[in-house]
Amino acid sequence: GYQYTGTIGTATAPFNLGRTMTHEIGHYLNLRHIWGDGGCNVDDFVTDTPTSDAPNYGCATGHVSCNTTDMVQNYMDYSDDGCMNLYTTGQKNRMRAIFDTNGARASLLNSGACGSAPPAPTCSDGIQNGNETGVDCGGSCPPCACNGTFVTVSITLDNYPEETSWTITNANGAVVASGGTYGSQPDGSTVTITNCLPDGCYDFKINDSYGDGICCAYGSGSYTVTGGGNTLASGGSFGGSETTNFCVGGGAGPTCNDGIQNGNESGVDCGGSCAACPTCNDGIQNGNETGVDCGGSCAACPTCNDGIQNGNETGVDCGGPDCAPCGGGGCTTVVINNANFESGWGIWSDGGTDCARISNSTYASSGNYSIRIRDNTSTSVTTTGNLALANFDEVTIDFSYIAVSMENNEDFWLQASTNGGASYVTLLAYRSGTDFVNNVREYESVTITGTFTNNTRFRFRNDASADNDQIYLDDIFISGCANSNKEIGNTPPNLVVETAETEVIRQINTGISAVNLFPNPTTDQLNIAFDLSEASAVELTVIDLSGKVLTQQQIDAEAGEQMTTLDVQNLNAGIYMLQIMTNNSRIMKKFIVAD
Repeated sequence: GYQYTGTIGTATAPFNLGRTMTHEIGHYLNLRHIWGDGGCNVDDFVTDTPTSDAPNYGCATGHVSCNTTDMVQNYMDYSDDGCMNLYTTGQKNRMRAIFDTNGARASLLNSGACGSAPPAPTCSDGIQNGNETGVDCGGSCPPCACNGTFVTVSITLDNYPEETSWTITNANGAVVASGGTYGSQPDGSTVTITNCLPDGCYDFKINDSYGDGICCAYGSGSYTVTGGGNTLASGGSFGGSETTNFCVGGGAGPTCNDGIQNGNESGVDCGGSCAACPTCNDGIQNGNETGVDCGGSCAACPTCNDGIQNGNETGVDCGGPDCAPCGGGGCTTVVINNANFESGWGIWSDGGTDCARISNSTYASSGNYSIRIRDNTSTSVTTTGNLALANFDEVTIDFSYIAVSMENNEDFWLQASTNGGASYVTLLAYRSGTDFVNNVREYESVTITGTFTNNTRFRFRNDASADNDQIYLDDIFISGCANSNKEIGNTPPNLVVETAETEVIRQINTGISAVNLFPNPTTDQLNIAFDLSEASAVELTVIDLSGKVLTQQQIDAEAGEQMTTLDVQNLNAGIYMLQIMTNNSRIMKKFIVAD
């Protein structure tokens, strides 16, 4: 701008005292703006200038930023010419450094532009100049002695040259050439270094200490490594570092099966002049994919219980040739609730006088707390709130209990309501002397089929005779099979009811029986034992408490007793569900992975 330069003519106040040239020469001599071109955490790389977060204008003497008083008089701020009057000692030292040997402006010391002409390059002046490829050799000078190949590293620096360095290492890991950092170089300048490398293979590694490469957030930096008439490495956009393998002379060149990303490959042994690298949309099962364009490092492969309509499904997890038919058959396992009562009641409520949350590890299945119900009164119950189960085909309730002082034939009930608690029906009655004995822990799994509502409740009720007749409940796990395609209308609740005693009965599972998981809890391996009524393919699925499918495996089993194992050592400590499923049967069992 002609109005901001010089002291006469078109120079216009307040920029008519020549400080624009002083400021710009400061940049030419490797100084940054006084505020470092950023916030308080960005520096100008000079220790005796105070930190600042933005330029100053006018003559804002005494202005404070970044908890220090700004040096508005410094030539590298944006103050008026009349306000500027100093460089610091640190700035002076930074400017003088670029005149040192190998400094970016060292050649100015030999310049004769203001006097006699500078000396012409010679082949004996100890400087690589003219068209020399080495010091006093190459080009028009005698050939340089190199028992190998000259390799040239050329780096165009970004705006933070003090962050950039590089190395070349041989096959033994020894550094044979290196350079940087380049704090004495001007921003955006280019450095070129030539080295003689013996025949062989090497790694070129370029580093950026800040971790943002040399392109393109803070300047348009780039690098190339050339030798023997070939480009051996190139780039600029990387993170903290980038390594490229190359070979020169008699060293074996890059191949498409050497296990190294080299040459013009965009991946290990693929891309560039090699075969195309595997992708997640190339229509081929390759790489570490477990299916076509899915599994491994790609998205999870579609399944019939992932809660997504994908693959050849005609609905969510149903339809198509692979999944169950939509409209009743296809459903997704969903964890509805898991209660261990360690931190409170959860979705279960206190029924009153004859119901309590008890801290006693003797009666708890896990931890210290369980729910006690006692006596045959209206308060000897614990009940869930309303559960939205209208789109569920079936619901499974797993729980553990232990009885104390229950008299022979006294029982407790699992009950359900589909009208928000206005009335209940009994699902199952557990009778002392028949279904359990006192002081022995039991584990139950109840699967209920029928038409549920969004006002479904479950409750446990004790049908005993005295306060010391007690049932302790713990680890109540509710899961279900949800069908998003299920038609929800005005169909009345149709839970399966036993006509003799008006009880909703446990779903009779004719396919799978006598299921036993051991050891439970486990740390690394879970043994699974069960019986099959007929030969069938069996799918074993591990599900976490959020309903996410973690692992699946299939086995072909004959009729009769079955035994298999599941590796769980990669699972975090916690509670999981194992789903055992055949074409016409499904059972859910809970297991625990311990630390």
